[in-house]
Amino acid sequence: MNAFFALLSQSVLFCKKYWLPVLVGAVVFGTLSVLLQWSTQQSADESIRRGILSMGIDEAQFEELNDRMEQGDETAFDEMLLELQKVGNELEAMEGEERFMYLREQEMAIAQDLLPQATILMILLLIILICSSTYFFVLAVNPSEDVLALIRTTGRKLLPMIGVDIWAFLRSFLWIPIIGIIPAIILIPRFIFAGVIFLKEGTSIKESVSLSYGRTKGHWWMIVGNMVGLMICLWIVLVIFILLAQFTGPLAPLLVSVFGYALAACAAVFIVFLAQKVTSPAKQGETV
Repeated sequence: MNAFFALLSQSVLFCKKYWLPVLVGAVVFGTLSVLLQWSTQQSADESIRRGILSMGIDEAQFEELNDRMEQGDETAFDEMLLELQKVGNELEAMEGEERFMYLREQEMAIAQDLLPQATILMILLLIILICSSTYFFVLAVNPSEDVLALIRTTGRKLLPMIGVDIWAFLRSFLWIPIIGIIPAIILIPRFIFAGVIFLKEGTSIKESVSLSYGRTKGHWWMIVGNMVGLMICLWIVLVIFILLAQFTGPLAPLLVSVFGYALAACAAVFIVFLAQKVTSPAKQGETV
C-alpha cells in the first residue's frame, strides 16, 4: 500500500512540475471533446425535431414554442405538451397494427438519422483519446516543457503507438472465441506496458508487446492492484470535481472534460513509473 501511494505521489509531483504541457494537453483535448459532443448533440436534436414534426405538429408552431421554451417561458412547455397530447390522441385513434407500424417507421427514421452521427462521434472521440494518451505518455517518458516538441514527437509516434495497441489487443482478445474471456483478463495486465517500452526503448511494435509480456511475469497481482487503486482514486477525485463544477453553470461540461484529461495525464505518468519499477531491463537481466 505504501508503494502504491509513493507512486501516486510521485505522479502528482511530476504533473505539478510539468504543469504547462499537462495543462495545454488537457485544455486542447478537453475542449475538442466538448465541441465535438456539442456539435453532435445539435445534430441529434435536429434529427429528433424532424421526427417530431413528421408526426403531425405544425413546424412554425413547433419553432415558436421551442424558442419560447429556450427563453424560459413555462407556458410554452405546457402548450408543447398539449400539442404532443393531440398527436397521442391521433395515434390512439389508429388501429393497433396500423399504430404499431407507424411508430416503428418513425423510430426507424430517427434511428437512421442518429446512427451515423453516433458512429462518427465514437470514432472521433477515439481518435482524440489515442492522441491524448500518446501525448501524455510521450511527456512522461521524455519529460519536457517544450510543448511544440512534445506535439511533434506525438505526431511521429502516433501511428506506431496505434500499432502497439492493436497488436496487444489482438494478443489479448484473439483467444476469446476459442477458450473464452479468461485469457484476456489474464493477458491485458501483461501487455499494459508495451507502449511505454516502445517509447522508452525504441523497439518494434511486436517486440514491445513481447517484452511487456516477458518482463511482467510474476507481477500480475501487483499490476492489477496498482491499476485498480489508481482507478478508484481518480474516480473519487473526478466525482468530487464534477459535484463542485455544477456551481459553474454552463462552464461545467468544459471544466469537467479538461479536468478529466488532466487526470488522464496523471494516470499516464503513473503507468510509466509503474513500468519502470516492473519492467526495467536491469531487473529482468536483459540487454536492450
